Amino acid sequence: MGEAAVSFDVAPAATIGGAATLIAGATVPTYVLRRPGASAAAPSKEAVVRSLQQKGAVVIERFLPSEFRKRLYEEKRKVRRAVEAAGVPFTYICCNSIAGWPYYEQYDHCEAVRRWRTYFVACCDIGKFAIMAAHDDRTINKTVHFRPPCNFLSMNELATLWENKIGRSLPRIAVSEAALLAAAAENRIPESFVASFTHDVFFKGCQQNFSIDGQQDLEVTELYPGVTFRTMEECFEDFAAGIR
Repeated sequence: MGEAAVSFDVAPAATIGGAATLIAGATVPTYVLRRPGASAAAPSKEAVVRSLQQKGAVVIERFLPSEFRKRLYEEKRKVRRAVEAAGVPFTYICCNSIAGWPYYEQYDHCEAVRRWRTYFVACCDIGKFAIMAAHDDRTINKTVHFRPPCNFLSMNELATLWENKIGRSLPRIAVSEAALLAAAAENRIPESFVASFTHDVFFKGCQQNFSIDGQQDLEVTELYPGVTFRTMEECFEDFAAGIR
């Protein structure tokens, strides 16, 4: 299935082909890229956008990838570089570790990695701040990192927090770097992915071993200092309530 693309600033003549595709009732989707400030500078273009929308065109304001962790795959990097080269506005979200998977009551031990701390973000906050960033002119063509100080924790600190919630201690099993690398090399899904991520985050410190320059990279708590994050203690309270 083909696609029709319309971009007023890159190729104005393409509007003719895009509109013709819609008027003809073709089944191929038509996309309209509206660049920041373009419609305000030329109100007539905004009228064309509205007309195309009424005929079923999809208006693109900004490219915001749907994966909200780290940059993982070479294929995704290629897409990002192509978007940048084409001049499409973008915002990249690096939310770090997702606080969305509870411990379970049947766990009889905690796996402890004694190295780096990392940042945890509740799923609801990922969505909330991603939407805010997507509509913020300050984040155009920038990467937004989530580093809430309230959720900057090590694996041991997480384990202690969970023990406090369930009211009992769990044996700690120290996981070595060699053990994680061996598990990652086994190529078992999802176990090897988890081992690889854990090594990258807690042994290499990939989420915090670099500085945020405030130019191309922005920190979300500095963008929105008055907006709070859900704490890991609150997340764990919900998890614990589900097994009480």
